[in-house]
Amino acid sequence: MLENRKKLLGEAAFVLLVFFVMLAFFSEVHPMVMYDGDDWNGLSKQRNIAFPKWHDHNPIKVLPESLMPLAAPIAAYVVLPFLGDFLTSVTLVSAGILSALISLYLYLFLKVMEKRFALETWAACLLGLMFLSFHFLIFKHGEYGNPYLFEAMNLTCYYHYTIPALWNICILLYFLWKGIPGTRRIEGRKWQDCLLVFLLYLGICSSVLHSIIFMAYICIEFLWNLGKWREQRLLSGLLAVWAVTLLFEGLGGRAGQMGQSLLDMPVAQTFLSLSHVLFQNNKGIWIALVFAVIFVGCSIFIYRRRREKDAVDVLYVEGQKKFLACALLWTVYEVLVCARAGGGYIDLPEVTIGLFFYLFFLMFSAAAYVFHRKPGASVVLPILAFIVVCRTISAQQSLLDSTMGRVPPAICAEVSRDIIRQVQAAEKAGMRKMELHVPKGDDHDNWPHPNYMGPAVSRLLYGQGLIPYPMEITIVPDSAMNQKYGIR
Repeated sequence: MLENRKKLLGEAAFVLLVFFVMLAFFSEVHPMVMYDGDDWNGLSKQRNIAFPKWHDHNPIKVLPESLMPLAAPIAAYVVLPFLGDFLTSVTLVSAGILSALISLYLYLFLKVMEKRFALETWAACLLGLMFLSFHFLIFKHGEYGNPYLFEAMNLTCYYHYTIPALWNICILLYFLWKGIPGTRRIEGRKWQDCLLVFLLYLGICSSVLHSIIFMAYICIEFLWNLGKWREQRLLSGLLAVWAVTLLFEGLGGRAGQMGQSLLDMPVAQTFLSLSHVLFQNNKGIWIALVFAVIFVGCSIFIYRRRREKDAVDVLYVEGQKKFLACALLWTVYEVLVCARAGGGYIDLPEVTIGLFFYLFFLMFSAAAYVFHRKPGASVVLPILAFIVVCRTISAQQSLLDSTMGRVPPAICAEVSRDIIRQVQAAEKAGMRKMELHVPKGDDHDNWPHPNYMGPAVSRLLYGQGLIPYPMEITIVPDSAMNQKYGIR
């Protein structure tokens, strides 16, 4: 009993430490700042029904289009009274959501490693520390502006891509941890079953680019036990629901705007773009490759030398085969989906996070297997973790800011505060209509502060109590604001 309590406290302390480090990172170091038109619209426009909608623009995006607007009232009515600044409150709430998901991601990874390979808590935590570090290290290649797997183009992309990806990964790891089989029946008699169905619903109805992370695992599990297909009610049910959501998405408004016919899809070019991500010549990739070769090579050597295979051996090899199959299935699916969209998505970190999760899991499962079979080898774990962490946090290689146009977050924040001050000043002057000056953007619709964002600004500020009534706002691109804030 005492041993279990110490183990629980150790895991809790480690995960809490990760949470606060991630919270500081995403709220202060590389903050998630509300800036462009998509951010204003996404925070202000609640999905009118949290259910897939036939022929909608984004038919199945229930999770992002419900969660992002919820961040605004939480920021306005829970955090704003303490901080006194709405923009900072939105950043803190969004960073808290993302940090909580990353912490859960790491916790579930620890539980899977402990269960499958009987690792000590300290060993699992060190593996988890390296596992997390590689998400920031993998793309490091230069002194400035290095992307990382938790990076996104703007606040909206965090809610629409990064968070759905982490959500689906967490569900997958939970299935692995609990060993949920195909014969599992959900009867609704326990609150755990109700919660599981709710989380599965949001995972499948999150993003067509990221539901595949979990559903690839479900598909491989189903095919792996195809001879018992009648007993796999949960898996077959999930696959059926997912197929329906794909139909919804395929006939949705956004899919109809993409303009790529099946015969004209640039499949080869999209695959080459993905290959470039995997085989680019940078130090982060090379470090990961060296660790993968060492861990996988040692695990193969140890496995082949064992004459009598036990349950750990069988589970390890089966798990590696399944995850390799998941990675291949993800690649085929994602290449086809991104090719349908024109191929521009496949090399974004917020899209490739699914593939790298599979690859990292394969690598660290091999490491856990080695340390399980050769406990004495675990003496090198602190050294390996120290090497990876030092390389990851190196101040000589800064990470990329997650803002549209890569405008510095502090500038983005000042522009958004300027917008809020203009609207509040107009309201205090008794105006119902106003001209809102924003930085001059492109020549098409003035992106990233488009000519059509006026209603979204009014809707967000009125909805969160920052102005007492809606305003009719006309956007006026103003080069003087570019000069004032140093924006090109």
